[in-house]
Amino acid sequence: MSCERSFVPARGNRMPFDGNAAQALAVEAARSFGEGLRCIVSAASALVAEQELRATQELLKLTEERGRLLKERQVLELDRSRFEEERRLFAPGGVEMSDMVPLNVGDEVMLAVLRSTLTQCTDSMLAAAFSGRWELPRDKDGRVFIDFPSMLFVPLIEHLRMRRIEDDHDHAPPPPYLGSADLEAQFQRMLRYYGVEDWVYRRDPVAHSLSIGDQNYGVLPPRAPEENEALSDMKGQIVEVPRGWEVLSSTSEAFDDVIRELTSHGWGAAFLCVINEKGGFDGYRTTLHSGGPAGSISSLSTGWPEVTGEDERSYEFPSSSYRLVVRSIGGQRRRPANNSLAQASVNGKSSTIAGGGGLEGVT
Repeated sequence: MSCERSFVPARGNRMPFDGNAAQALAVEAARSFGEGLRCIVSAASALVAEQELRATQELLKLTEERGRLLKERQVLELDRSRFEEERRLFAPGGVEMSDMVPLNVGDEVMLAVLRSTLTQCTDSMLAAAFSGRWELPRDKDGRVFIDFPSMLFVPLIEHLRMRRIEDDHDHAPPPPYLGSADLEAQFQRMLRYYGVEDWVYRRDPVAHSLSIGDQNYGVLPPRAPEENEALSDMKGQIVEVPRGWEVLSSTSEAFDDVIRELTSHGWGAAFLCVINEKGGFDGYRTTLHSGGPAGSISSLSTGWPEVTGEDERSYEFPSSSYRLVVRSIGGQRRRPANNSLAQASVNGKSSTIAGGGGLEGVT
């Protein structure tokens, strides 16, 4: 028989259920849970904000360090470029360390020139002569004898010296006018002898040039002298005078002879235009003009080329059947004039024709 007895509460001892207390307990529990959750979220947000601040500070430090490293790299690259330039100039075999060539110029001037200065126009007779491969005539003191007057050869030396130190944004000008047509002609012959004339004047080719005396002449837009049809392709075109060329001026020496020879050809135009002594333009009839003899000047004062651009090397054609006469810089160059239109810089851009093809090679 079991000794355990079942416990059954007396009916009269049951505790009554308090719904209000239970509800209050639940509300308190929910409130406590909400406050705890808000504390957790607030703590988490503060931690995230702190981490973001640290990350921002680290990013700023990295950015500053990167900027510092970039500046140091730029300084190093600048130092390196300077070192390379110094090595190019002063290292053994460098430009400035090439051997000196003592010269006796016409038994008038004694000077010494770096060999690299004399040989910078490669493939020229001047460069070949002073390359060191050939024995040149010398005077009793061992100086290389130059059989040209100093008034001709020294200006070339000065130009060579300036060409050696020029850069892409600051070109050396051509040698100055020597004061007389005879000296200019002799100077050009000397340049041609040494094979440096085009190099000195940086000439770009103009198609269909015609040689008169010591100079070449052509027209823009380019056409051959034997073009015997008066074309109307010029209106609205813009031409740019090539490097080493200038617009022909009526103040040029022997102009009458030159324009007579030029207008004895057709050039595919009724008129050839040149700059007059007032800085404007005059038109001269070619063989293709039916209203007057070739070589005669037109009485028109308007309709001629107009200068466009700040460099005064570009010209626009408002009318149709005429062309602009240009000539190579050098030869019998005229004396410097005050009219800037009558002079063309040799440091202009590469020759182009707006609305047409590029300038062709000399024929």
